[in-house]
Amino acid sequence: MVFSLRVTKRKKADQISIQGAFNLWDILTAKYTQVDLIQVLHRFVHDLDLRIILESYLKDLQRDIRFIEKQMNKYGIPAPDGPRKGVNAANTKESVSDESIGQALLILTQENMEMLLKAIRTSATNDPIRKAIMKVLAQRADYVDKIIKYLKLKGWLNSPPAYPHIPPENSEVIDMGEAFHLWDHLTFRYDSIEQTQLFYKFAHDGDFKTILKIGLMDGLSWQTDLLEKECFYFGLPLPKTPSVSTSRVENLQLNADDGMYRQLLLGIQGSLIIHMQAFKQATTNDRIRGIFRRLLFDELKKLNLLLKYGKTKGWLFPAPQL
Repeated sequence: MVFSLRVTKRKKADQISIQGAFNLWDILTAKYTQVDLIQVLHRFVHDLDLRIILESYLKDLQRDIRFIEKQMNKYGIPAPDGPRKGVNAANTKESVSDESIGQALLILTQENMEMLLKAIRTSATNDPIRKAIMKVLAQRADYVDKIIKYLKLKGWLNSPPAYPHIPPENSEVIDMGEAFHLWDHLTFRYDSIEQTQLFYKFAHDGDFKTILKIGLMDGLSWQTDLLEKECFYFGLPLPKTPSVSTSRVENLQLNADDGMYRQLLLGIQGSLIIHMQAFKQATTNDRIRGIFRRLLFDELKKLNLLLKYGKTKGWLFPAPQL
């Protein structure tokens, strides 16, 4: 499905964040790839109605591309290589380039990871099935990593705009998207620490308090240290750290353990999407992509732990069964 970007009036003084700049670049890159693919598919379609659908799709893509290109020019954001002007299908083998196939394969595999992650997030009832899907997801993550490295080696992967404020003594490069994700992950950890500390103070169940302390807070600690180190290394501004302790609680009966548990579960399910996006979009720096992969699968372990615990306590809302 093509989404249309509506034009909005902006003042010349408006600024754009590094993530906003990367988003424009990333969307434009994807739309260029789609244009190439649609032009190839159009050559091989026989059904008239399907041909009309493809032509309409292509017009939508071209309209969106013009808008995004205008915004990138406005903010001085380097653009990726554009799509081909057309496809000559006189020779079938030359109609589809290896470069286009490789880029399409990357997108398809990345989207397959999204589908698998959704299945894991919503598979609360059957533990063996969830475990099996997690194994497949890990294999797909390895495959995405290999494709990215291969496409870069061949020069077939567009390079996102580089983060411009890396300290001069640092020879390692990250792009704007990777820089934002490092900063965003750190701010997310700070918020998670505050919330987990608050839940720990409110919790009554001894096992739940143990999970909050050992299963979550200890994990947040090493992750925060890792992300702070990377932000310092790449010269990123750090957000304010969370309070070392929560305020005194007068009434510990305000929140029930099962309600806090479900809020915590929702938070972890949401964080998985953040980790997945970071892993998918980290194409410049292989080491940083590896960090996001580690964080993603560490969060999946937490999800697995919470789901099993919630079932033993009867705190999960059971989905309809066959």
